[in-house]
Amino acid sequence: MATWGSVNNTTVDLTLGNNYFSEGVWGSVAGDLTDIYVHMGVVWAGDEGFRCAVYTGGSAGNPTGATLLWDSGDQTQNITDAATWRSLTSYFGATVSGTIAAGARVWFVAKLADATMGGANSSSSNGDWGTTSRIANATGMNNDPTSAFPATWGTETGATTAEAMKVYFE
Repeated sequence: MATWGSVNNTTVDLTLGNNYFSEGVWGSVAGDLTDIYVHMGVVWAGDEGFRCAVYTGGSAGNPTGATLLWDSGDQTQNITDAATWRSLTSYFGATVSGTIAAGARVWFVAKLADATMGGANSSSSNGDWGTTSRIANATGMNNDPTSAFPATWGTETGATTAEAMKVYFE
C-alpha cells in the first residue's frame, strides 16, 4: 500500500488530554494496513501511555457511528530521544492490521494521559487528512489509555477544532 496521511515536516506540538481525531477520505483502491507512523514528542517516561485507533464510517466532520477497524492497545514504552516519527510496529511492538475499503471515511484517534504528539500546523500540510481535525469525546469515552476504544463511536460531545495529527499509514 502507498503511504497515506500527513508526512509534511511542518510540526506543532499537540498536548492531548482527550480524544484527538484526524479525518480523511481513503483513495479509490482498498488498502491493507501494515504499519502506522506517528510523530511523537519526548515528554513521558513510559508510565502514562497512549492508545490509538482507526475507525471507518461516520459522516463528514462527525465520527458518530464509525466502526472500529483497529485498536493499538495501551502503549507505555519510554520515549527518551528526540521528537521523531515512530513506527507502531517496530518501535512500540503493536500489530497493525485491517483493510480500508475504497472511498471510506477514515478516522485516526489518539488518547494520551499527558504526552505530546506532532501535528500539521496548517491546512496545506495536512496531506490526506482533512481540515476537520478536532479534540472531542464521545458518550461514555474518556482519555484513559488503559480503556479500550468502543466498537462503534458514540455521539460526539464537546468537540473543538484543532490541527491535523502527523500520522501516516503504510
